[in-house]
Amino acid sequence: MKEPDPQKKKPIHHGPAKRLACVIGDLKAGGAQRVLKVLSGGWADRGWNVSVITLAGPEADFFRLDPRIRRLALDRQRPSRSVLAAVAANIGRIRALRRALRDVDPETVVSFIGTTNILTILAARGLRCRVVISERNDPESQSLGPIFNTLRRLTYPLADRVTANSQGAVESLSAFVPARKLAYLPNPAPKVEADPPPAGSRRPTILSVGRLAHQKGHDILLKAFAGIAGRVPDWNLVIIGEGTLLTSLQSEARSLGIDDHIAWPGRVADLAAYYESAGIFALPSRYEGTPNALQEAMAHRLPCVVTDASPGPLALIEHDVTGMVVAPENPHALAETLTRLIEDSALRERLGEAAGTRAETPTLDQTLESWAKVIDIDSRD
Repeated sequence: MKEPDPQKKKPIHHGPAKRLACVIGDLKAGGAQRVLKVLSGGWADRGWNVSVITLAGPEADFFRLDPRIRRLALDRQRPSRSVLAAVAANIGRIRALRRALRDVDPETVVSFIGTTNILTILAARGLRCRVVISERNDPESQSLGPIFNTLRRLTYPLADRVTANSQGAVESLSAFVPARKLAYLPNPAPKVEADPPPAGSRRPTILSVGRLAHQKGHDILLKAFAGIAGRVPDWNLVIIGEGTLLTSLQSEARSLGIDDHIAWPGRVADLAAYYESAGIFALPSRYEGTPNALQEAMAHRLPCVVTDASPGPLALIEHDVTGMVVAPENPHALAETLTRLIEDSALRERLGEAAGTRAETPTLDQTLESWAKVIDIDSRD
């Protein structure tokens, strides 16, 4: 969907500036990065003094921040060649981040994504600022590695508030974070500028959007599509995203004999045309938080297929009501569900309309108000 030009935004709040620092690994094309961009722009609209600190340098940026936001790029995301080098690199990241926080001098720090949350908590120890972290995935299923898994359990309770974008993640976090510190903060509803496409205008395309990583289960989708391609020769698969598995996934598609039916657009700045033209959206993930891509697909009234591997998608998709749910790691079940949708246009239309209604809340303003309460900054000053 087309994003408004940040240069045209005007502040709607003229009270004393609130000092807020947001920390994230990078500004690559990802769901957490998109949410940070939207939230930080909303906070800037409210007159807050917002800084965004990235551990990575600016060269890999996909998202452009509002020009009123101060950006600090630490350039500390280079890979390590050994365990000792990784330890040294993380110590360096903590020190660099601590210096950046001292420079910004925020009232509150908001950090996004597991390992960055841990580093931020450690970097902010002893500084005069509140620390709020945002868990963007399913901590019960997502492993950060043995060391960081342990550090997550040790450091998360030290934060002032621990938020998650799914109720399931909040439940998982309650195993080691005090309940008084936990908060559920859903993603803001995507904005859809255009009217929904007329019935019958969608193309015979199965769309999937997400990082090309093991978590997203694109290999499962390839196997499922290979199982039905002969029966539905007019249908194609579009997989949008970039990641380390691109080459291996393309190789698997060739070995399955379906490479002629698949498009790999890479990273796409404006996804609206893809959502509006596709016939089905598939998210065969091995685990998830609350996926932005799923919310966007639903907002565009696409019939969606998800797995029941994590609670986040199930808060949005009720089987055969607002979408379809299949078991994870099961190409056959996914293939049968896709076939059912392909062969039943009325079902696709019914599920798409229900998905569009379900995706309407919460609005950005509602989300900003919820965040303001959690980070203890009164947006009405």
